[in-house]
Amino acid sequence: MNSSLFEINDLEHQTISIANLKDDLTIPIYSNSVLKNTIKKNELNTLDYLLIFLSSYNFSSDSHAKIQKDNKTIINAAVLGLIFEKINGYRDGSYFTPGFITMYISRQTIRRAVVKKFRENENIDFDSFDDVKNYCKIHHKTEDIRRFNSYINSIKICDPAVGSGHFLVSALNELIAIKSELNILADDGILIDCEVSVDNDELIVINKYNKPYEYYLIDGIKPSNEAQQIQRILFNEKAQLIENCLFGVDINTKSVLICRLRLWIELLKNAYYNAPDYKELEPYPILTLISNVATRLVSRFNLKDNTQNLKNE
Repeated sequence: MNSSLFEINDLEHQTISIANLKDDLTIPIYSNSVLKNTIKKNELNTLDYLLIFLSSYNFSSDSHAKIQKDNKTIINAAVLGLIFEKINGYRDGSYFTPGFITMYISRQTIRRAVVKKFRENENIDFDSFDDVKNYCKIHHKTEDIRRFNSYINSIKICDPAVGSGHFLVSALNELIAIKSELNILADDGILIDCEVSVDNDELIVINKYNKPYEYYLIDGIKPSNEAQQIQRILFNEKAQLIENCLFGVDINTKSVLICRLRLWIELLKNAYYNAPDYKELEPYPILTLISNVATRLVSRFNLKDNTQNLKNE
């Protein structure tokens, strides 16, 4: 996948891999286990026991670790941040920021930045995001679409205390939603026929038939040309924005690693199969994820320096 995230680290070298675990042992079901009333067997294969047990819980970021038998949503990437903050919160005071907060901050700040970019580059006194939106409606030539995209792609967003990367993920989703709202989400200047918005900290894509967009490859059934185009564009847009627009710093090494993983997962959501045989996924680009380990408080001078000698500097 072209990422150091998937390289074996020092700790993993000291253990065994999952592939080396034996799967021929069984374990009795604990008498007070949640599985006691749902599994008729008295014992299960160890791997089955683990998977069924974990599957009985809702690990979504907005849950309270309650047991939920059916109708669970797919685990979203935010759960990584939730687990990380719960594990480390007691020690360093970190707190999981709910999605509605990061969504609101991203929406308010990034849209103001977009208005500023258009004002500076188009030399027009735009007062609001709606003004920019109306301007884009009447300028829809291919060169216009490419130029407007370059404005948004030049925005730089940095989280000086990135944590698990929740804010950067919300910012990524907001940038793509903004391009869709301005009607400039395109394939090399050619517009795609879909609407993208953000709901519950996730991208929602509606196709031209006003139905939720789906991309799948089942039993030899190939995705439609429309679905293939949408998936490819979203993949490429995310890759470009992650590499060029999103930056993060944190003093905690594990925070930075989880941040990088979350951004990779967001990109993975729009991985697509290559035409014409649709047998292989598009290789991941070699992204430079700019999330670094450092202190968020930087200064020109050391706190122990003699300030008397610095008055004239």
